[in-house]
Amino acid sequence: GCTVAAMAVANCYGDVLARDGDILSGCWMPGEGMVGTAARMLTDPPPDARLAVIGNTTLCVVVTDAALDPAGAASVARMASSGLARAVSPVGTRVDGDVVICLATGRRPGNVMICGVAGAEAAAEAVRDAVRTATAVRGVPTAADRRDGWTREV
Repeated sequence: GCTVAAMAVANCYGDVLARDGDILSGCWMPGEGMVGTAARMLTDPPPDARLAVIGNTTLCVVVTDAALDPAGAASVARMASSGLARAVSPVGTRVDGDVVICLATGRRPGNVMICGVAGAEAAAEAVRDAVRTATAVRGVPTAADRRDGWTREV
């Protein structure tokens, strides 16, 4: 078999969701706490995306020691992007630069489909790990802050 792992940085417009759907990180509203970005967008649409400040993105790299040709690596990246959709809601908006790339060392035989499925799982967990280990910015609590009982209002 081969090894598949992922690493991510997350500053997404959407919420980062735990496996159970709980919001780990996302839109923080004073007096309300974390709100579901996708649900909020449906009831209170944001201004036209062309007017939004662009600076949100989730970048993920999936790495494997499988022998993949360029088309295989592209397939793994495409499949692994479903991991972003499992962990970020909404994902791939007009104000995000969300992307997954795949790097393969070619040291072992590997199956593109298996690498893609494993890559999706690894990508989702890498995004979740990114927010669980983040540092608070501008008073917005991180996932670790929330886990540790952060209660300060901003």
